[in-house]
Amino acid sequence: MKLKRLLTAALSAVMALSVCALPAMAAGTTSTSTFDPSITKGTLTISKYEQTEADKTETDANKKKGKLLDGVEFTVYKLADITQVDGKLVYAPVAALNRVLSDDDFNDATAEGSIDSEKLYKTVSQKLSDVHFDMSTLSPESKTTGKDSSVGTGKVKFKLDLGIYMVAETKAPSQILTKSANFIVSIPMTVKQDDGTYVWNYDVEAEPKNAPTYGGVTLIKTGRVAGNTDNGTGLSGVLFRLDIKNGEAWDAVDLSKVTIEKGKSVQTVNAAGAIDKKGQIETATDGCINITNGLAPATYRFVELEAVNGYIANVAKAYKFLLENDVATGKLVVKVDSNDVSSIEVINERPDLEKKITKRDSSTSETHDADYGIGDKVPYTLTIKVPNTIEKLNTFKVTDTVEAEQLIYSGDFKVSVTKKGGTEVPLDEKYYNKTLTNNGDSIVTGTRSVEFDFRSTAAGKTALGAEYADAVIKIEYTAKLLDGAAIGNEGNINNAKLTYSNKTNVDADGNPISPKDNESNDAGVVYTFQTGIKKVDQNNKPLNGVKFDLYKKVETADEKTLDGKGIIFNGVTKEYVDAATVKALNLSNNDTEKWVKITEVISGAKDSDPTNNPTGEAIVKGLPNGTYKFVETETLNGYNLLKDPVDAPLSIAYSEKWIEKSVYEDGKLVKRTYNTSVKAFDDNDMKIYTVVNRKGFNLPVTGGFGTLLFSGIGVLLVLAGVSVLFSLKKKNNRA
Repeated sequence: MKLKRLLTAALSAVMALSVCALPAMAAGTTSTSTFDPSITKGTLTISKYEQTEADKTETDANKKKGKLLDGVEFTVYKLADITQVDGKLVYAPVAALNRVLSDDDFNDATAEGSIDSEKLYKTVSQKLSDVHFDMSTLSPESKTTGKDSSVGTGKVKFKLDLGIYMVAETKAPSQILTKSANFIVSIPMTVKQDDGTYVWNYDVEAEPKNAPTYGGVTLIKTGRVAGNTDNGTGLSGVLFRLDIKNGEAWDAVDLSKVTIEKGKSVQTVNAAGAIDKKGQIETATDGCINITNGLAPATYRFVELEAVNGYIANVAKAYKFLLENDVATGKLVVKVDSNDVSSIEVINERPDLEKKITKRDSSTSETHDADYGIGDKVPYTLTIKVPNTIEKLNTFKVTDTVEAEQLIYSGDFKVSVTKKGGTEVPLDEKYYNKTLTNNGDSIVTGTRSVEFDFRSTAAGKTALGAEYADAVIKIEYTAKLLDGAAIGNEGNINNAKLTYSNKTNVDADGNPISPKDNESNDAGVVYTFQTGIKKVDQNNKPLNGVKFDLYKKVETADEKTLDGKGIIFNGVTKEYVDAATVKALNLSNNDTEKWVKITEVISGAKDSDPTNNPTGEAIVKGLPNGTYKFVETETLNGYNLLKDPVDAPLSIAYSEKWIEKSVYEDGKLVKRTYNTSVKAFDDNDMKIYTVVNRKGFNLPVTGGFGTLLFSGIGVLLVLAGVSVLFSLKKKNNRA
C-alpha cells in the first residue's frame, strides 16, 4: 500500500489520545520512573466514535463522545524500536525504514523531555511520501472494530512490541466521508500522576472520532387505473422493505437507526432480542415514505412486498437508488440511473372493469341500469382496461354471472380490442379461452356464467402479453330476459368480475409465496315492470271474465323499428296497428302516432272458478317503461263496454337503489352495489287502474261491433215509429 493512500485524511481531524505526548527521555530527563527492560510488549486499544455536530455542541463539562462505531478498520505500522541505554531512550527506525529515516528524525522532534508527535508525523509522512514508500513492507497489522476484537462494540485491541507506531484508519463505513487523520503513538507512553510525577503506561488507549454524513430518501407511492396518464392517487399502507447493498448481497436496513418523518416502520424486536420484519416500512396516508436521516452513502433498493386496494405489486422489480456525497455541498444526494432525483416515484396500476347496459332506444347510450320487457335481448358491454404489467400476471380473466331463472345468454359474444393509440379491431380468439356454464334452457335454478380467460394456458391459446399493455378490451353480448325475471324494484342483477394476480408474490420477509387473487367487480341491473286494470261494478264488486287488449304507443326513441312496419317487443315482432283502428279505438287523436297491440288479457283469468274469490284484475307483467292503454273488447252480460281506452302508463325512475361506490374488501374492488336498504322505487308505482262497468241495456255482448249494430237497429225502429205517427197525423188532418 502506498503512503498516499494512508495520508488522505486531514491532520486537523478530531482525534484524542489518553496521553498527548510521546516520551523522549532525553539526557537530563528525570521526571519518569525507570524504564523496565523486562517488559517487551504493550497494548493499544482504540475506541472509535461517531460524533455528530449535536454531540460536539455539548458543553465541555458534559461533552458527548458520540456513539461507538463498528466496521472501522485500523492499521498499525511500526516506525521505530525503543531501547534504553544508560537510562536514556534510544529510537532507531525499523530495518525497512533505514534508507528513509534516521535516529535524528526522532531526536529532532524532542522538546522539553517529550516528542512532539505532530512534528514527528509531519517529518515521517513527508519523507515516506518523497520516496513513494510502500507501507506494506512494514508488516502492518489491521483490525476492525466490532469484528476483530473481544473488547466490545466500536473497539479494537492490538498487542504490540515496544516501539513507535503510525496508526491509520484504512476503512470505514460509507457514512464516514472523511477518515480520521493518521496519528503517532508510542508503546509505552508516560502518564502524569496527580503528584506531578510520571509513570510508564504499557496499555495505551486512543479515542479517534469521526464526523459522519448521513442522508435520507423520499419514496412516493401512487396508484392509478390502467391506461390512465394522470399522476394517480397516493396509496396508504403499501408495504416496502429497504435494503442496502453489501458487496454482491443485499441486507435489510435496521430502521431503528434511521429517522422516519413519514411512513410507519413495522420492524419489531422479539423476545429473544432478534429483529423481526427488518427494514419493513409502510407508506403514510399520502403514499409517502420519507426518511430524513440515518442512511449512509451506499446503494439501496426499495422492494415492494405487498400492495393494497387491488393494485398490482411489482415484486419482480426493485427500486434502486444511490446515496452519494455532493462535494459542493457536503451533503448526500439521491441518484437513480446516475441522475439526481428529489424522490423515487413508484406508480402501480390496477386493471379496471366496467359493466354497462345499452338502453332500449337503439342508441349508443349506456348505463348501469335499464328497463326491458320479458323476451327482450338485453345488450351488455364489458370494458376491461389492461395494465402495463399484463405479461407479469398469472391470472387475468373476466367472469360474468346471471340468475338462471332471470336471464339466458344469447351466445352472440363479440370480443374486440383497442391498443394504446390504435383503433378498435376484433381480438384474435387465440388470446382468450371462453367457457360457457349452465346456459341450457333446462337450467331453471342457480346461475349461468361465461368466463373469458386472457392468460390461458389451454391448448391452442396464447396468453395475452406485453403487446397489449394499456389496451382496452371490450366484450359485447346479449342476454334474454326470461319469464322468471323479477318484477319491480328487486331488479335482475347481472354481475361481472375481473380476477387477476401476479405470477409470483412474496411474504412479509420477501420469500416467494403463491400469488394472491385480486378482483374488480361491477354489475348492472335490468328492471321490468307490470301494469294492470281492475274491473268492478257500480257496487265495487270485482268482475272476472272481462276481456281487454293492451296497446303500447311506439316512441321511436325507445323502440327498435322494423323497416317502418313495426317493432320488436318482448322478443316478438309487433306490427303497427292501422290508422283506422287507432282512430276507431280512440287510441290517439294524432295521425302520426304509432301503436302496437301487445297482448290480450282477461280479468280474473287466474281464477279457476270466476265465482270463487273474484279479483277482477287483468295484469300484464314484464313490461318496460312506456305509454300503455287497455281497450275493453268483451264484457259480461248486462254490462256496457267501455267507450274509451283506459290509460295505464309506466314511467318509473329507478336510480336511487343502484349505488356507485368504490369499496375495497381484501383486495376486491366493488364499484357498484345494490342497496337493499333503499328502494329504487315504490312497487305501488306500478299501478292497477280500477274501472267501473255499469249495467245497461241487456244487449248481446259480442263486442263493440255487436253493440253498435243493435244500437243502430233500435235507432232505425224509433225513426220508423216516428214516421208512422207523422203519416197518421197527415191523414187525420185531411179528413
